[in-house]
Amino acid sequence: MLLFVYGMLKKGFGLNRLLKNSIYKGVGVLEDYGLYASSLCPFVVKEEGEKVIGEVYEIDEKTLSVLDLIEVGYIRRLENVRMGDISVIAFVYVKIMKGGKKVITGIYKNDRQR
Repeated sequence: MLLFVYGMLKKGFGLNRLLKNSIYKGVGVLEDYGLYASSLCPFVVKEEGEKVIGEVYEIDEKTLSVLDLIEVGYIRRLENVRMGDISVIAFVYVKIMKGGKKVITGIYKNDRQR
């Protein structure tokens, strides 16, 4: 199964260690979602015409179960994610409500990358 990540689970971030047994598949684009940053962590919400750039991983059931425990306040959904010329179905953790600062570029970066 595939997972699209856009924030703290990406390479270079602390929670990426939870994907150590997963296979990185490449860059993905989640369309019709907007990316927001709060004081705690980033999140995506459904927004027509927006896009979020992240990473796609192949994960197992055990990893998915662990992520479900830490992604409190998020809903796991299956969404289309574009990877180059193809579209794949991947799990994405989303929020229903907005509340942070919009990330206009659609790419979440840590303080070292800004």
